[in-house]
Amino acid sequence: MGMLVKRFFVVFAFLLILANVNAQESDVSDTSGVNLFIEKVMNVLTMDREKYSVTFFPTITYSDEAGFALGAFAAIILNEDEPVSKSRYYRPTTLVPSVSYSTKSFLEFESDFFRFTKTNWFIGSKINIYKMPLVFFGIGKPSEGFSVYDQNTYSVFGSFLKSLHENYFIGLKYDIGYILNRNFEGNLLNNSITGYNGGFHGGGGLEIRVDTRDDILYPGRGIYFSASVMEYGFDFSFDITEFDLRFFHDVISKKNVLAFQALWTRSGGNAPFYKLPKLGGQNLLRSIDNSNKHIDKQKYLVQGEYRRGFGGRFGAVAFAGFGQSAPELGAFYLDDLVYMYGLGFRFRLLKNDKLNFRFDYGMGNGPAAIFMTIREAF
Repeated sequence: MGMLVKRFFVVFAFLLILANVNAQESDVSDTSGVNLFIEKVMNVLTMDREKYSVTFFPTITYSDEAGFALGAFAAIILNEDEPVSKSRYYRPTTLVPSVSYSTKSFLEFESDFFRFTKTNWFIGSKINIYKMPLVFFGIGKPSEGFSVYDQNTYSVFGSFLKSLHENYFIGLKYDIGYILNRNFEGNLLNNSITGYNGGFHGGGGLEIRVDTRDDILYPGRGIYFSASVMEYGFDFSFDITEFDLRFFHDVISKKNVLAFQALWTRSGGNAPFYKLPKLGGQNLLRSIDNSNKHIDKQKYLVQGEYRRGFGGRFGAVAFAGFGQSAPELGAFYLDDLVYMYGLGFRFRLLKNDKLNFRFDYGMGNGPAAIFMTIREAF
């Protein structure tokens, strides 16, 4: 692992030097050689029409859990004669479908949909279809043993939020899905674990949101706070409560951004193990190489990033954080603290929106982890 770390820092340093050499004080419209070539490539991938525009991207992603994955996604944006909403959070109607297949047989289809209405309603939904082999490490502290199984996921979730004021939203959340677990190997995942073979779940609840961010995809200033309570039924009766606080502030210039997140999630009732709060993955503590290693009825985490934008489409981040999972609020102990720190590289995919491809390398009190994916962690 030491040699891998050294190689990563050499590559990362080279990328920073390259980005600085080609940096300009202007944004993605600068005309330096590298950026001009990139813009020509991006124009080939974009199809503009009077009523809509479509940008296609081949994707290469990576996580230790899934391996390397090849795929593609499209950003479909409807062109409206004038905005249907005067809110500064308005975005045109957008549909983003994607598909990928990995070296570890992860097949993933996702589709995001966003819509702002004339009456200041925000409608967001996401469809997930996954077929993947997974590892179960137990509930609570990771066990020395594990079970391997195949999981098929079919789900749709989202929210309907009404803007009460420029920065205040209230509305409903929903989450409906069917999970099928099969082909078990190992004895750790058995019929004593709730949801071991899957089932139907359906939930709905209330969300309250405060949002003063100046940009949804890549904020430079503002706060984001969300509080939600969900009640579930069908095959399982349980509830999920979550508080999510994020803070963003630029330093010296808009190219330097400090970002922080504090997150707490609680699950009550008889939740299936795959709906319990998770601590790892590409968006949470990025030193945890498998998102199923730390699952329990409660979790908290605190993480921060320094984000640096260079000229054109390039950028970099340094991040750190810590968190824990536990069966109840009084069971969080310092000895069980999981921490992480790392570096990342960014490439901006869209000309008019700050949607980034990211490469993150996270380290901590466990194996190092690498993530290559799209969108910021928070």
